[in-house]
Amino acid sequence: MLSILVKNQRSRNNAPKKNVPSPAERNRIQEEGGFALLITLICSTLFMLLGLSLTFSSMTEFRTSTEYEAREKSLMIADAGFNLTQAIFRGNSLTSLLASATDVNRYLNFPVPTGTTELSYFNRNPLSPVEAMHIDYTSPPAAIGTRTINGLLTPAGGVPVGTGRYFARLTDNDDGDGDPLVDTDNVVILRVMGVHRGSTTEGTVYGTNTQNAIAIIETTLRRDTTFNFDQAFTIYGPNVNITYNGNTFDMDGRQHALNGALIAGAPKAGLGLMNNNPPNNASIAAASAFTELAGMQMDNLVGENGDFGPLPSLKDSTDAVLTSSDPDAANIFDPNWLMAFVDQLAGFADNNLPGGTYTNVVWGTTAAPEITLINGDAIIETDGTGAGLLVVKGDLDYNGAFTYTGLIFILGGEFTMSGANKTIIGGTFAANVIDNGDGTYSYGTPTVAFNGNSNFLYSAQGISLAYDLLPMRVLNWRESTRELEPY
Repeated sequence: MLSILVKNQRSRNNAPKKNVPSPAERNRIQEEGGFALLITLICSTLFMLLGLSLTFSSMTEFRTSTEYEAREKSLMIADAGFNLTQAIFRGNSLTSLLASATDVNRYLNFPVPTGTTELSYFNRNPLSPVEAMHIDYTSPPAAIGTRTINGLLTPAGGVPVGTGRYFARLTDNDDGDGDPLVDTDNVVILRVMGVHRGSTTEGTVYGTNTQNAIAIIETTLRRDTTFNFDQAFTIYGPNVNITYNGNTFDMDGRQHALNGALIAGAPKAGLGLMNNNPPNNASIAAASAFTELAGMQMDNLVGENGDFGPLPSLKDSTDAVLTSSDPDAANIFDPNWLMAFVDQLAGFADNNLPGGTYTNVVWGTTAAPEITLINGDAIIETDGTGAGLLVVKGDLDYNGAFTYTGLIFILGGEFTMSGANKTIIGGTFAANVIDNGDGTYSYGTPTVAFNGNSNFLYSAQGISLAYDLLPMRVLNWRESTRELEPY
């Protein structure tokens, strides 16, 4: 046993000894360990910052995409509001729309621009943009007052559309009359504001938790006044085959109300002739129309002094159109423009009818005028009434006791009035539009016959009743942004 213990002890004594680091080595090892820890901490911090950066970037991108989506929705709402608003113009005078007054609740003491230009832009808006951004119109707060807005085309609380609502306002352009509530040039400015309801997590502003997205579009609109004729009866053509039978017809260019009563106002021609091919050459047609008048029929054409003296009131009105300040007036000289317009009527006419015989019809009233398009030759028999715009693409035999208020167009080349008790209050246009067979049109010589008790009474109100039914033309379109108009 003793020998074994001695042997083990010798073995332990003879075993190699472990290396013990020196103090210098221990310092070096500690320095290396501290540096590694520092590197680890730096890497951890960098990875943490990278993670935070990715998180913030993701949040920013999400918020940006959400805001962009909300703005696009508000723009689509505004665009939808613009399209829906167009129906309001039909049958309404621009002055009456401009002068309409609506009391609107006021919820905020929003800032109002003080500069002349800035204020003029601000006053075109249906609402203050600041207020529109921060009011929940589905559940608005208590109002602090009201204000009156002229030309508001929507209810005070707007019109709901999808996820939001729109507001529309009509204002006058600078037409030189100095009155923002009266239109004198058939040009107006329409602003539509689309409001998309925002998220309640956007923060509290002005005492509310709403941050709506808004978009404002502005358009300049013009009413087409091509058919704003200045005579009771207008004939277009290089010449005219005209017949006056009897002495009971009247072409009265004096001003008349919608009911046919005489009213104050500058008289117009009872019968006007136009032809601009070759230019200024309606004198031939005017001479033909004058030659066919018998002496006792001269005073059946009354109104503005004509080219042949005070009576008859018959004149070549071509030059008046050429020199008119109305840019639409000369459209009537172009048969291609006229037929393109007539083709468009089919898309929005109230009565789109084939040629044929019509009896006891009612094609609109002065309270609710209509557009009636007859695609062919027509005969109107027995009693009937109508108001608005009546376009006949063929010949018209007008022999019933039919009273019409507005404008009547006969484009087939032949117009015959016969029978008794027929009255057109407004204006009548007759022409012979020839299809050239190659997609173009030209004006030929029309045939017009007046028989029996035919009354043509000029009425600016009646003519306006007709062209007020036509769609407004968009002259320009733009989006108003904070960069253009700070708010």
